[in-house]
Amino acid sequence: MRPALRKLLNDTRGSNTVELAFVLPVLLLMTFAIIDFGRLLFDINGSHKAAQLGAALAITRDPVALPIKNHFRCNTPSNLALIGQSCRAADGTLKPECDFGTVVCRSTGCTAGGATYALGTAEASKTVFDSIVARMRQGLPRLDAADVVVTYRPSDIGFIGRPVPVAEVSVAVENVPFSFIVMPASALVDIDDLVVPAQTVTMTSEDLSDNTCAEQGLKDGTGGACLKTGSTPEPEPVCFP
Repeated sequence: MRPALRKLLNDTRGSNTVELAFVLPVLLLMTFAIIDFGRLLFDINGSHKAAQLGAALAITRDPVALPIKNHFRCNTPSNLALIGQSCRAADGTLKPECDFGTVVCRSTGCTAGGATYALGTAEASKTVFDSIVARMRQGLPRLDAADVVVTYRPSDIGFIGRPVPVAEVSVAVENVPFSFIVMPASALVDIDDLVVPAQTVTMTSEDLSDNTCAEQGLKDGTGGACLKTGSTPEPEPVCFP
């Protein structure tokens, strides 16, 4: 009995299989974790590229929110001697004649000066917004329109009386969902609601009305109501969906 027991204890056949059974799950978890984090980095890079593509298009098209142009058409400086002067004051700040405020556009509409404009109306072009999103999908194909934010801010680069504003245009990609394929949520870290970190690209507008309506796939119209109550806009071609 003893020789048989001694032989069994000294028998190492199959030991590699047992060791592999312990190590294999760890190796697989590490391998798939690397794949998952690689996918996350790919989406981060794709989101940034999408923001770059969106900003490059947004600075050369009519603004999504037409009240930006209305501000310049409806707020002629009371002192005509100011026309042609720089928008930058002596202290480096923006002169009020060039300040059209901050306009934020999402898939649900645009907000400007405390007012909200739904996309697809005369004051907010759904066609322009959708074209920006379509271009951005070249960088991130699974991008949803709800994840895109286009923001227009006044810049001190232009001059007073310029019919088309010089703006800083920011295009952001936010709240893009990301799901790990292998790594499940645990009691320590909840990764069920993980989103790709927001990516924002800001550029200075080249000319927010440089392209013709036909080039943009839009139709010609006339200026909508001014933001300033009681003012009368001068006739000006405006692109509508």
